[in-house]
Amino acid sequence: MRIRDQEVVHARFDSVIPNAVMQSRLESVRAAVRECVDAIVSCCHEGRAQSIALTKLEEASMWANKAITHKE
Repeated sequence: MRIRDQEVVHARFDSVIPNAVMQSRLESVRAAVRECVDAIVSCCHEGRAQSIALTKLEEASMWANKAITHKE
């Protein structure tokens, strides 16, 4: 692997301290996710499907957070 490629790969795993703009965006996404969680919990029957829906929402939230805090 070339040095530049290695740097790009390593950057994918760096920890980032969010600045004020990032923090505001993270909070906006978090609020939207909470609304979705509430809708899923109140509208869907408990069980595997609901659990998977919540897991996928958690996954989407994590990817959104990464998209906010990391440049590609």
